[in-house]
Amino acid sequence: MVNALRYAQLEAIPVILSTRDNGYAGLYSPAISEFNHVIAQVKLGEEYYLLDATSPYEPFGNIPLKCVNYQGRSIPLTGESDWVKLESKLPSSQSNFFFGELMENGTLKGKWVTSRNGYLASRMRERLQGSNSEEEYYEKWDEENNRIKINSFKVSNRDSLDKPLAEEFEIEIENFASLQNEQLAFNPYIESKTTKNPFNLTERNYPIDFGSMIQEESYMEIKLPKGYTYAPRQN
Repeated sequence: MVNALRYAQLEAIPVILSTRDNGYAGLYSPAISEFNHVIAQVKLGEEYYLLDATSPYEPFGNIPLKCVNYQGRSIPLTGESDWVKLESKLPSSQSNFFFGELMENGTLKGKWVTSRNGYLASRMRERLQGSNSEEEYYEKWDEENNRIKINSFKVSNRDSLDKPLAEEFEIEIENFASLQNEQLAFNPYIESKTTKNPFNLTERNYPIDFGSMIQEESYMEIKLPKGYTYAPRQN
């Protein structure tokens, strides 16, 4: 890839790095054996971009998560080598939107739309590519998820890496709400609910590195059964 960029009259140099699963390369006197991957740094105008030819799921200028590991080392044809900061250019974001109706028996039906960006999108694209078809992937997901029933689905922008990966479902969830003292009680989460604290160490000696900024938002619009009004539970 570096040679192809140079052939196109672009300023490009290789950058060697150690991937996240390989650990950090030595900061002061690194050995070549500590590096296990190569990417390209290219200059377009006044901006520098990092590119990885092995990643088919990342948009231009965003290196894969495995490469976001503090810093790499540039190896120019002439001049001095230097450290290059390795970071994601995009946040890992997910937006969930639900529009539906709650039945008096506690069943929830409606349209669920999920939009992903950054590494959340690239991981989903990789999962879909790993299946024989989208139908097979969502059939398996439906079988393994005994809570949500998928009646139909649609995937958009799967091959448009510069756009969010969008999934649209018609879903049905039985026992979404339970009848308690003539009230329908429910927890307003379809998926992505955090049920366990991921930080379980009693002592932490190193900073936490997620690889990119993480953003998540959820929006729900639910039509209630006739005769019911919404009242948030007081804790």
